[in-house]
Amino acid sequence: MSNIYEQRFFSALKDTFIGHPIKGKSGYVNLMDLKAQYFAEIEPYIKAEIDKQIEAKYREELFEKLYNFFDCYLNETGTVFFANSQIHKNLYEKVYSDRDDVALFWKTQKLYYVKSEANYEDLQTEVNGINIKFDASEIKHAKGNEKKSIQFFMVKATKGEVVFKIRYKENNKYDRLKTYLELDKNNDIIDKCLEEYGTALHANIVFENTNIDRTIFDKKGDQRKCLFIENLDDALESVKVEYSISDLSLMLQYLHKNGIILYEEDLKKIFSIYKRQNEIDYFIHKDAEGFLKEQFDIYVYNWLFNDLDTDFDAATVKRMQNIKKITHKVIEYIARFEDELKAIWEKPKFVRNCNYVLTLDRLSEHTDLIEKLMKSPGWEKQVEEWQSLNKEWQDDKGETTKKEWSEFAFANEKDFENQIIQKGKLNTKYQFLPIDTKFFPELKFQILTVFENLHDSLNGTLIKGDNWQGLNSVLSKFQNDISLVYIDPPFNTGEDFDYKDKYQDSTWLTLMENRIVLLDEVLNDKSSFYLHLDYNANFLGRVLLNRVLGENNYKNEIIWQRADPHNDAKDKYGNIHDNIYYYRKPNAKYYWSEITTGLSDAAIKEYSWMMLKDKSVKPLKLPLPDGARQLKLERATQKGNNPERRFEWRGAKLKSGIQWMGTESEMEQMLKDGKLFLPKYPKGQQRCRVLFLDERQEAGQVVQDIWQDAGRMKGGNGNFNTQKPEKLLERIITASSEKDEVVMDIFLGSGTTASVAQKLGRKWIGTEIGSHFYEIIIPRLKRTLVGDKSDIDYSFEGGFFKYYELEQYEEVLSKAQYQWQGKDENQVEQYSFLQDQKLLEAIEIDYEKKNAKVVFEKLYSDVDFPETLSNISGKHIKQLFEEKVVFDDGSEVVYADMTFEKYPWIKPLIWWNSK
Repeated sequence: MSNIYEQRFFSALKDTFIGHPIKGKSGYVNLMDLKAQYFAEIEPYIKAEIDKQIEAKYREELFEKLYNFFDCYLNETGTVFFANSQIHKNLYEKVYSDRDDVALFWKTQKLYYVKSEANYEDLQTEVNGINIKFDASEIKHAKGNEKKSIQFFMVKATKGEVVFKIRYKENNKYDRLKTYLELDKNNDIIDKCLEEYGTALHANIVFENTNIDRTIFDKKGDQRKCLFIENLDDALESVKVEYSISDLSLMLQYLHKNGIILYEEDLKKIFSIYKRQNEIDYFIHKDAEGFLKEQFDIYVYNWLFNDLDTDFDAATVKRMQNIKKITHKVIEYIARFEDELKAIWEKPKFVRNCNYVLTLDRLSEHTDLIEKLMKSPGWEKQVEEWQSLNKEWQDDKGETTKKEWSEFAFANEKDFENQIIQKGKLNTKYQFLPIDTKFFPELKFQILTVFENLHDSLNGTLIKGDNWQGLNSVLSKFQNDISLVYIDPPFNTGEDFDYKDKYQDSTWLTLMENRIVLLDEVLNDKSSFYLHLDYNANFLGRVLLNRVLGENNYKNEIIWQRADPHNDAKDKYGNIHDNIYYYRKPNAKYYWSEITTGLSDAAIKEYSWMMLKDKSVKPLKLPLPDGARQLKLERATQKGNNPERRFEWRGAKLKSGIQWMGTESEMEQMLKDGKLFLPKYPKGQQRCRVLFLDERQEAGQVVQDIWQDAGRMKGGNGNFNTQKPEKLLERIITASSEKDEVVMDIFLGSGTTASVAQKLGRKWIGTEIGSHFYEIIIPRLKRTLVGDKSDIDYSFEGGFFKYYELEQYEEVLSKAQYQWQGKDENQVEQYSFLQDQKLLEAIEIDYEKKNAKVVFEKLYSDVDFPETLSNISGKHIKQLFEEKVVFDDGSEVVYADMTFEKYPWIKPLIWWNSK
C-alpha cells in the first residue's frame, strides 16, 4: 500500500510533466503531449527501480526523502530550479568563491529565459466532461511595444460544448455607427443594434451569427454588455456587430440558466489553461542533471549530519547508497527531457523571409536594372509604400502613431517616375529612394549580384526574433568583431515584459545575464559597452555587468537627464534621469572633451559668425590649439527666444582641424598669435561652439558623467513611448566607434541606435521581436536612408541593409516529431531522444544515389538558404545567386547539391543531439 509521501511524490512528478489534456497545433500543445507521453513511459521504470533497490520497511522513509527533496525544485513550469527552497530545510547555494567573498545570486540563475513572441493558437480541452474550444482566428498581434491582454467572448454554450473567441481587449468603437445610424449616444446605438439584430440595418453593418440565445438576459444593461462592436479594416469601412458574452458574471448566469455545470472556479481554470500556452516554460535549465545531483548531495549531508543519532553502520550506509541511486535515476529521467528542450533552444535557427532595402544610388551604374524595377509589377506596391510613409498614421483609437514624413512627398508628385532616369543617368534628386526587394522577388537576385562583396556593401542587419536567438545566430560570424554595444533593455518595472509569477527580479537578471554573456563574446579588446537603465534595476545591472564584463572594465555611471523638471512627484523627489553604465575593454579609446587648452576664457563660451551658403567655397583648416589633437565644429540654428532652449546642435566629426566655410579675411580675424578667437555675433545669425575629440585625458576638460545636453525622451517618429533622442545615441556612437566599425543593439525598440549608426557611417546590427519590427523600425530606417534630418545632421545618406525573421522556439516545438522507442527495461536506459525524427521531414532519401538531400522548403516555404547557411557556417556572404551562395573564404554551396553527406555541418538545423 502506498503511503502519503509516495502519493505526494508521484503526484508532484506527474504535475511537472502533465498539465491539463489539450488539443491543438501549437508548439505548446506538442510540448504538453510530449511531456505526457514521456512521463507515461518513465513512471513504470522509476517504480521498478524503487522496488528493486528498497526493502518494504524503508519504503516510507525513501518517499519522505524523495518528496521533501524534489518539492523544492519541481513546479508547474516543468523546469527545475529553486522554486520552493525554504530556509528551514537548510538548502543553500555556494554563491561566493575563493576569489570573491560576495557574489550576486538569484533563483533562476542557471536557467535560460526562453520567452519569445506571444502567438495565441486555437486550443481544445475538457472540463467536467464538457468540450471546451478556443477560437483564436480573429486575434491580432499587439502593435509596437503595446501591452495588450486577451479577452474571452463566449459565442456558444451547450451541455456538450462551450466555445470562446479570443480577442485583444479593445474599447467598442461607435464613430462609424454614429454616421451610419445617424445617432449620437452610444446607448442609443447599442439599443438600435439589439432591436434590429440580424436585419439589413445598413449596408455596411455586418451582424455576426453566434449560438448565444439573446432572450436569456432580461435587463437592458446586461444585454448591452453582450454587444461587441468592431470597425473592420476593409474598403467598405464595415462594422461588425456580434452578440457574445465577455463578462464573467454574465457567463455564469447564462451557463446556469441553461443547466451547464461550470462554476466560477471552472471558468477561471479554463481561461488559465488557455493563457498558459504563453505563460509556461519561461525557463530551461542549462544543466538540470548536474544541478539536482549537487543539491541532493547537500540535502543528504544535512540530513545525515544534522541528526546526532545517525548510526553509520554498514546497513545504514547501504540504505543511503540505494536512496541516492534511486534519486539519481529520477534526476536523470527529468534531466533527459530538460536537455532536449535545451537542445531545441540552442539549435541553429532557420532564417526566414529575408529581404534587402537599398537606395537607388547603389544601382547608379545599372540604370537598365532601375528601369526593370520601374516596369516590374511590384513597382506600384513600392510607390504605394512611399506614399504611405509620407502620410500621417493613426491607430484604431485615432491616435497618431507616425507623423507626416515630408521626405517621401516625392511619391505624390505627378509622373515623378519619368524623372528618375534622365539622359541615361540616375537623377540625383531621386538617388536615395529606398527600394525593398520584397516587392520585386523576380529581380531580387539580379539586384544582389550587382555587388561583388555583398557583406562589405551592407550597412546593417535587422533580425526579427528573440534577441538571444538573434545574437546566437550571428555569434560565429561576428565574434570579437563588434566595436560598440548599446542596449536599452526592459527596466524591470513589472509591466515592461512578461515575468514569471513572483520571480520578477530573478527573471530580469536571467534575461539579462543570458544575453550579456553572449554580447561579451562579440566584443573585442577595443570595444565599449553601454547599458541603459533606470532606478528599477540599475543596482542589479551594475553588479551583473561587473560579474560578466569584469569590474576592471567599468568606467562610468553616466547620469542622463531624460526630462525637464516637472511637478509630478507627491511623496518623493522628482525623477528626471536614467543611468547609463559605461564599460570599456582595455584597448578601447575615444571620449569627449571641450577645448580649454590654448584658448582664452572667452573663447570657450558660445559664439557665432555668418555662415556662407555657397558650397563651392573650399574648406580651410585652422591650426590646432596647444594640447588638442582633433577638433569638431558644431553649428546651430536659433530656435525661439528662450535662451535655455534656443539651440539644436548639429555637427560631424572631422579628422583634423576645423573646416570653415568662409573667406580668408574672416579667417584672419579669428586667428591671432596662433590662437582661436570667435567674434561676437549679430542677433539672429548662426552660432557655434567648438568641441574636440581627444585621445589623451590630460588634454582639455573631459566631458563629465552628468549629461544634461544630450536631448530628452520623446514620443518620436512613431510616438514610441521609450524612444531615446538621436542626440544621445550620436554622442555614444561618435565617442566609442569610428566609421565602418560595427555597432550592435539587441533591444532595438524603435530603431534609434540603428538609425543614428547609419547616419554616422557605422555598420550596425539590431534585433527586435514585436510587430513594431515591421510597423516602426523598418519604416524609420527607410526614412533614414532617404534623408531624414529631423533630429541630427549627417553626411552619410542612402544605404543598404537586410532584414529577416528567425525560426522561433515554439515553431520548432510544433514541427518536431517524437515517438517513444523504448521496448524493454534495458532500452529505456539508453533512450535520450536520439532516435526521434525531430525535423527530418526536411530530408529526402535518394536510394539510388545513396544520399540524403536537404529540402528546407518542406519545413518553411520562406526559408532563406544563403542566410541560414551563412549563420550556421560562421561565414559572411560574398556573392549571392539564385542557385548558390559564395562565402567570403571562397567556398560555396549549390542548393541542388545540398546533402547530409556533402555538408554534414547543416545537421544541427534539423537533427540535434541531446546530452
